[in-house]
Amino acid sequence: MKNKLIISVLLIILLIFPFTFSDKNDTIAPVSLSDSTIGFYQSSTCNISLVEFYLENRNTNIYFNGNNYADIKCFGKVTGVDKTNDSYMVSVGTNTSINLLLQSSLWFLFLLFIPKIKSENKFSLPFLFLIPLILTSQFFGENKFYSKTNILHNIDLTFNNYYLISIIIIYSLCCLVLFDVFKDRYLNLINHLPYIFLFVGTYSGMNLNFYLIIGSFFGIQSLVIGKKFKMPDFIYFIFSIFWLINTNVNEYFFDGDKLRGFSNSSYNMASQIFWILIFIH
Repeated sequence: MKNKLIISVLLIILLIFPFTFSDKNDTIAPVSLSDSTIGFYQSSTCNISLVEFYLENRNTNIYFNGNNYADIKCFGKVTGVDKTNDSYMVSVGTNTSINLLLQSSLWFLFLLFIPKIKSENKFSLPFLFLIPLILTSQFFGENKFYSKTNILHNIDLTFNNYYLISIIIIYSLCCLVLFDVFKDRYLNLINHLPYIFLFVGTYSGMNLNFYLIIGSFFGIQSLVIGKKFKMPDFIYFIFSIFWLINTNVNEYFFDGDKLRGFSNSSYNMASQIFWILIFIH
């Protein structure tokens, strides 16, 4: 009970705390939102936190919209205000890279609610580091998608590209946490599968779903433990090669919308290989 209380407190902190950051030493303070103060918020972007804004305008008819393309320094802060009909549309900075870290942390905390069951640990750790490499390859194949959703997006293969380095580190940490969480809980996981309908699982600003990472985790473990391809895997592999050979590379872009996280947004060789590998797991 004590552990669940601690997890619940951490969940609340992760949900609220990132949206409270602002410079308390500046002279910019939130004002009551009206037609005459829209200009104030449009000229004071990235200075007022969402919590500050909400406390000042909680009785106003407002719709909030996440701005994934905002810079990291704007995360959790108001990045713009517009009026549509009789309501106001408030844009809130939610940088895609920070979303990846925060959303992963939130979902891992929810997984901790699954009770442990003592069992023999059959998971292998070394092969898990294949998953971050596969997941990171998506940024190369779907470069057009991520260049529009993340201001930090950069796929240059250099040691100074801290964007890609941070992505690989985050994915590696996710694999390590999954290993630690599921090694004593995987037998009890099936009892909690109905709860996945409560969580969409798609990362904000990304064409990736958290459930795909979990599926990749168990897929790698299955291949390592089984130590051989089964007939369905072999058939899938043959058809995948046939598909790649007959792929006509082009610059088409597909907006997945509600299918985002489970569908390919670019029709090129790199993206095709990524989705083939992610689903073969």
